[in-house]
Amino acid sequence: QKIAKIDSEHVYIKPIRGVGYLLTDRV
Repeated sequence: QKIAKIDSEHVYIKPIRGVGYLLTDRV
């Protein structure tokens, strides 16, 4: 499963590995 983490400026797709990948840069 992948958890989508939404930040105020960025959207990250976070695998269960605990490593955050930058999915979308809204800056």
